[in-house]
Amino acid sequence: SCQSPGLPPQPFPVTFRFNNRNSQSITVQVGESWPCERPIALFNCSGQSLPESAPIDNCTHCDGPGLAESVVVDAGGFADISWNGTVRSVPCSCRVLAMPAGRYTGRKPFLGPDGGSKTADFGFTLPTDGGIVEVDLIW
Repeated sequence: SCQSPGLPPQPFPVTFRFNNRNSQSITVQVGESWPCERPIALFNCSGQSLPESAPIDNCTHCDGPGLAESVVVDAGGFADISWNGTVRSVPCSCRVLAMPAGRYTGRKPFLGPDGGSKTADFGFTLPTDGGIVEVDLIW
């Protein structure tokens, strides 16, 4: 089973820390882009994609065009992306659902020094120990 029994359903906030383990800088998308594109793809332990993650108090961010914010992460540096542990019931909906305690996976695309793209796949558990999930981005 993907879910951990015994814990009540509630949002389990987490910070994904993407570590640059390369000798050169890489580029990481940290903001959402329109329409409703997350900077991290999230899946349950069965491999099913989770609906769009979004802050509980933000019902309008999908209403118009937006530009994804990206940051350059120097060699040995990191970029943090916070997630409040909720997903929207359907894309661009204001109805949010707290993700239950359990096992999940994520996929993070990033750009290398030559402009090519790669993807890092990682696993994590909610709630996380200490609230941070460390993910190494290796070119």
